[in-house]
Amino acid sequence: MALHWMCRLVLALILLIGLTGCREDPEENGCIDPFEPFEDLANPGIVRAGGPARVYALPLSFHVCANEGSNYPTSATAEVTGPAGETIEAQIELGTQIKVTAVQFTPAQPGLHHVLIEFAPRGGLHQFNVYAAQDRTAETTSQSLSQLCTSLERTLQGAWVCDSTVLRGTETLGSFASARLVVAGDVIWVVDSTSVRRYVDTGTALTLTGTTPRSATGIEFLLAAPNELAVLLADSLILYTFQDGALTSGGATPWLRPGSPIMLESPHGVLLREGDQLAVATRTSPSNTTPFQVCPYQLIAGRFERTPGTCPQFRGEIIGFEPGILWTRDLPEPNPMQLRRWVWAGGQLTEQGSLPLGTHVTVPDRPKMRSGVVPLVRNTLPAGTIPPNSPSIPLNSSVVTWSPQRQALLLETLDEENTNNFASPGLYWEVTSPSDPQPTKVRLRPPTP
Repeated sequence: MALHWMCRLVLALILLIGLTGCREDPEENGCIDPFEPFEDLANPGIVRAGGPARVYALPLSFHVCANEGSNYPTSATAEVTGPAGETIEAQIELGTQIKVTAVQFTPAQPGLHHVLIEFAPRGGLHQFNVYAAQDRTAETTSQSLSQLCTSLERTLQGAWVCDSTVLRGTETLGSFASARLVVAGDVIWVVDSTSVRRYVDTGTALTLTGTTPRSATGIEFLLAAPNELAVLLADSLILYTFQDGALTSGGATPWLRPGSPIMLESPHGVLLREGDQLAVATRTSPSNTTPFQVCPYQLIAGRFERTPGTCPQFRGEIIGFEPGILWTRDLPEPNPMQLRRWVWAGGQLTEQGSLPLGTHVTVPDRPKMRSGVVPLVRNTLPAGTIPPNSPSIPLNSSVVTWSPQRQALLLETLDEENTNNFASPGLYWEVTSPSDPQPTKVRLRPPTP
C-alpha cells in the first residue's frame, strides 16, 4: 500500500513539473528549478505512543542543471522532540531524486512531538507536530451488543441503555418506544410525550419508583442526577425531583429556543449544572463566524429561574458536552485547528485547557441527541490518495481527554481501526451494520491519570 502511494505521489509531481514549467536563472550556471516549493504531504497527525511512527517529507525544491545533471539533496537529518523537550532517536530514509523521504521514531509518552527534517545541500527545512495517543486498549475489555446503539449508557449494576431499550446480556429489561432515556448511577429516567418516569436497576430487573405527567412539548436535553432530572423542552426548562417516594415538578421556566441546533442532529441547547447554578448553552446564529452563548439560571424553591443580565458569549462551535463540561473548536477554523475544554463552575464558564491540532487531523461531527458526547479526532485520509487501510497512515481514532495529573488535554485510543466510533464520559463504542448480529462493540473507558 505504502509503495503504491509513493508511486502515485511521484507521478503527480512529474505532472506538476510539466504543468509548472522551468524558470531559468543565469546565476545558477544553466540550472533551473523544476517546480515551485511543494511540502504539503499526507502525514499522520496522530500516532500511537509505544509503537513505531512514520512521517514523510519531500525536498522543497532542487536544481536540474544542463551540464551537471540533477542537483538533488544528497543528505537529510531529522530531529524529534518529545512532550517534555526530550530528544527521541529517529531513523531517516532519504528518497532518491523526487521520491519521498521517511522518518521513523517511537514515541514513548503521549503528547505533542515536534519533528524537524532538513535536506542538504538543497531541499529546505520541514517542521511539523505529531500527537502521540496513549493506547489504553489493554486496560479494559470489550463487549458486543445485539442491537445497534447510536446512544449508549450503562447503569452501575451493568444494564445497557441502548437508545430507547434497556439490555442486560441477551435479555431485554425494557423497551420504551419514542422515549428519551438518561442514566444517573442505577437510576434510569424515561421521558416520553406524556410522562416522566423514574426506574431503578436492581441488578436483576427494572423497578418503577415514580411517575408524573407532562405536556407533549418536544424534548431538547436531559441532565440527570439520581433524584433530580432537569429537562430542557422546546419552550421551557423544568426540574423534576424525587423525594419521599414521590416524583414532582417544580414548575416551568420559559426560554427562547434558537433557530439552529448546536450542530447537525444535535439539540438546540445543552444544560450545564453545578449545585443550584445551571446554564443553557446555545448557538447565537447559524453563521460559523458567530459565537455560542451561555445563559445562567439559579435554583429557587424547586425551580430554575433566569439570572438577570446578558448571556456571556464565546467564540467557537460546540462539538461535545459532559455534565458541567463543554467541548468546542475555534471557528472560523484556523490552522492549526484548536480544541477547547470549558468548565461550568462558580456561575461562569472557564476554559480549562486547549489542544492545537495540525492540518492532518480531523474532528468528525459526533454530537447527537444524547446527554454526553466526548470529541473524537482521527488522521485525515485524503480521498483517492491513501486507502483507509493503508499501513502508512492509520486512522488512529482517538478520544480527547483531560488529565488532572498533567493538567493537560491528551489523546487516548481504546480500540482498533473503525470509522464509526462514539465516545461518552464513561464509554467508547463502535457500530458496524444493522445486518451484523452484534453491531455494537463497546468498552468501558478507564480513569484518566
